[in-house]
Amino acid sequence: MQHWCSRVSKVTILSFALLAVHCTAAHASVSEQLKFDYYRVEVSAGESWQDKVIPASPVNPYAGYTTPDVKWEIDTTAQPDGRCTITNVRVELGLTVLLPRIETTDAEASAQASRYYEALKEHEMGHVEIWRKAAAAIDSQLATIPPSADCNKLYIYAGEYSDHYQLMASEQDRAHDNADEYSRVQNSWK
Repeated sequence: MQHWCSRVSKVTILSFALLAVHCTAAHASVSEQLKFDYYRVEVSAGESWQDKVIPASPVNPYAGYTTPDVKWEIDTTAQPDGRCTITNVRVELGLTVLLPRIETTDAEASAQASRYYEALKEHEMGHVEIWRKAAAAIDSQLATIPPSADCNKLYIYAGEYSDHYQLMASEQDRAHDNADEYSRVQNSWK
């Protein structure tokens, strides 16, 4: 989720983390919706399915892709002393995994395509786990933001935390794709 807030500095995060030790956490929870979408790869007799997957992919040059959507909400309450506190946190994680559905009548090609599909799905589930961890971190951190004299500042802090953890997850996504494991997926059909 793009937010109006800039990325939070490590010093700010550390400061809030230390202050949060003394604060009562608001109730927090992550709700998740995981969806699988497929694109069709038709392979005629004598054709190589390996040559058809990437050109058929709507996310070319990738054969598979995981799209995250992180949304958060906080409820705040003004206390008698004038400070504002977070009383409830809701984090929603939507994940859409796009994979090929390879259709061929050749038994050997079908077996190879099946192995490839399973390895690719396993790789994409690694992206799902990265975003699950990010959503859990956002959920946890939003629940520990200390009271503020200004309720609007709580929304700013929450946005900074969310932006920070989503940026970290995006970096982990890239590292996951660049890992040697990804090469194994691309060659799993052999």
